[in-house]
Amino acid sequence: MARKKKEIELPQITQEELIQQKAIGEIARDAFLDFGNYINNQRHTAFIQDGCKPSYRRLIYSALQFPKGKMIPSTTVISSVANYHPHSLSGIEELNANLVHTGVFEGHGSWGYTEINGVYNQYAAPRYTKQMVSDVYNRVLGELWKEVPMVESPVGPMEISYLPLPIPLCLYMKTSVTGLCIGVKNDYPNFSPKSLYQAYINNNPLLLEPNANLIIDKENSELDRLWKTGKGRVIYSYKLTRVTDDFGNPGILFEGDTFLFTPNFKKFKKLAEEGKVYMEDLTDINGPKMVISKVPGARGISIEEIEDLARKCCYSATNYTTNVTTGSTMFRIGLYDWLDYTYKNYIDLIVKVNQKKIEKTTFDIAVLEAIPLISDYILNKNPKATDEEIMKVFGMLQEIVSSVMSKPISYLRKNKDTSDRIKELKTRLKELKKFDPVAYTEPVSYTHLRAHETSQDL
Repeated sequence: MARKKKEIELPQITQEELIQQKAIGEIARDAFLDFGNYINNQRHTAFIQDGCKPSYRRLIYSALQFPKGKMIPSTTVISSVANYHPHSLSGIEELNANLVHTGVFEGHGSWGYTEINGVYNQYAAPRYTKQMVSDVYNRVLGELWKEVPMVESPVGPMEISYLPLPIPLCLYMKTSVTGLCIGVKNDYPNFSPKSLYQAYINNNPLLLEPNANLIIDKENSELDRLWKTGKGRVIYSYKLTRVTDDFGNPGILFEGDTFLFTPNFKKFKKLAEEGKVYMEDLTDINGPKMVISKVPGARGISIEEIEDLARKCCYSATNYTTNVTTGSTMFRIGLYDWLDYTYKNYIDLIVKVNQKKIEKTTFDIAVLEAIPLISDYILNKNPKATDEEIMKVFGMLQEIVSSVMSKPISYLRKNKDTSDRIKELKTRLKELKKFDPVAYTEPVSYTHLRAHETSQDL
């Protein structure tokens, strides 16, 4: 006779309990807050520990996964970012070209540029270019990035939580770094890595210089305010020089990088149409240049007026803010405090990695010192000796004995004399113990400069 199944009594749930009662205004408010938190902390604000937006970090981290010193098709590097987040493809392509200009990547191909008259020449499609992490940044990042905590990416695979950089990346990118957040607009100033380091070490914002062939009007800029509060105006301008062409006509020479902004030549173009001035683009391998000269015999315009107009159209005055995020909270931080945070974090990582090298070298020396003793004992006294017996006989740690005993007998026979290798490792150990992280970091900070500039500093 079949056994009767025991019925399980389930709790009774009413229809009202199944439906969550919530006002539409409350739903809209919560959704907007969640969206704002995501945009402000996970998309458009630089992270406090590296000065990177998440897309910057993911692209660089993806590139670090490829072999050092080998050019990889840009399509391969860019597409690998999708392993961590489905960022806009066009946005990643533009960022990729910018990182080449900045010197984070080395590349083969055309990476785009802006002419001094404002005309933008698009970078080549990624299928035509190749790239790799530059030697400079392989040195800056070294093995440090492997010591950084990993977090789960939105797609699933683990990703690095931040890049170990001594100076925030967004402060020296080769184009303006901005971010349109919810209720906040981020505008990060542009300074050279070397000047940021010098300003930080000396606690002097007047040492700041742009990471471009431009001039900062330090008298009228609010560098001290930006340094202390994270908010202040910075005025960048092109270099202006009075020149005379081959025919003796006076003119004004514009010089400066076009990464941050281009002069507004609208009024000069009108004067050119009126036959009062002529404009000549003299851009060469040394950078963008433009000469605006007075047309011989032209009335109603003087070189002084041309120069005055040139000064009005060749500068950019912007109120910058150094907003940062911890990943969950967004706030403004003084430029000095931000540099202090990233620099000290970088120092701590260097010390940590160096200590690991000391411990490994010390262990390797102990193993090499143990090999002759253990091999002699096994070969001549007790071939069947256990790890426990050897530990007791020689008073050695288990890790050292296990390391030696894991090696084949043939290896022990050939390596009875380890004195030369021990001597080499002891020399290396002395060097590691003398390591000065601050002295090491100084030239490393300078290596953030573009490749053609770093050779003089390293």
